[in-house]
Amino acid sequence: MPEISIIVPVYKVEGYLKKCIESICNQTIKNIEIILVDDGSPDQCGEICDYYSKRDSRIKVIHKENGGLSDARNAGLEIAIGKYIGFVDSDDFVSSDMFELLFDLCEKNNTLIAGCDLAYVYDGTDRVDYCSNAQEYIITSSEFFELMLDVQKNVRTGVWNKLYKRELFNNVRFPKGKLFEDVGTMYKLIFQADMISYVSIPGYHYLKQREGAITNGKYSKKEYDRLEMSENMVQYIRKYQPQLQNAAIAFRAVNCHLTIINTMITSKIKDEKMIQIIKKDLRNHYFQIIRSHISKIKKMQLLLLLINYDLYKYLYLNQKKGSRGTDSW
Repeated sequence: MPEISIIVPVYKVEGYLKKCIESICNQTIKNIEIILVDDGSPDQCGEICDYYSKRDSRIKVIHKENGGLSDARNAGLEIAIGKYIGFVDSDDFVSSDMFELLFDLCEKNNTLIAGCDLAYVYDGTDRVDYCSNAQEYIITSSEFFELMLDVQKNVRTGVWNKLYKRELFNNVRFPKGKLFEDVGTMYKLIFQADMISYVSIPGYHYLKQREGAITNGKYSKKEYDRLEMSENMVQYIRKYQPQLQNAAIAFRAVNCHLTIINTMITSKIKDEKMIQIIKKDLRNHYFQIIRSHISKIKKMQLLLLLINYDLYKYLYLNQKKGSRGTDSW
């Protein structure tokens, strides 16, 4: 039995896929299986997957009709036999020792989950930010979840910079047909574990601003998926982890509401229904947001959005113009 099954959903990433696969094949832990799920990719991704499977017997390839990221991950979970499960998105890559490091943390500390930081990689550059003072922690699931909800941290709510004992997925699957599925899934995994191992090393290299990325495009009705996934998370936290309620609400306000509005503005679209939903939610949870850990500037932006959308839009566009397109909001 392999120690780790690493699941890679593949779709329209032929320019990035080789680097991704090679970073996994070159892991310092060798007893792994690599499951490449070709989700009906219309480019050469399927052929690239088959090429690597012939070179490395640890690689399994699934070719399937396009069903989206969640469906591809679920297909990988159905055949995974490793003691642990890991995920890598096919336009990202990982440090050579990331999975061995996370595996050792789980085994040494007897935890069901281990996580690390991530490094942001910008398309067209080789710059990666590394941490020189790595620290290891064993923390509760609530503490780890709060770290993920902190938008200033590099832990994030994604499934990719973490390792999971396989039985955590016995009753958990990703929501098929939905985007922003990580937000709607992570809490179901995290709160099955009492304690979690964490190391502040950026082992996962996350590609930002890739042209054509699903979550990097123009505003569309798929933003309602983001809204739904975030709402499901808040409702769960409110019921089962009420001490994290303010953090979850603040995370939704910044990572969901502001992101949706900013995408709407840059796309030159005004979805009145979405604006009213967001403003109503901000109004209902204003005091929780004020008492949360998010920065003063984020609180001011949310208050401005609540008071006057058009003024928020005007200041947002001028800020982007003044900072030459970088979104520091």
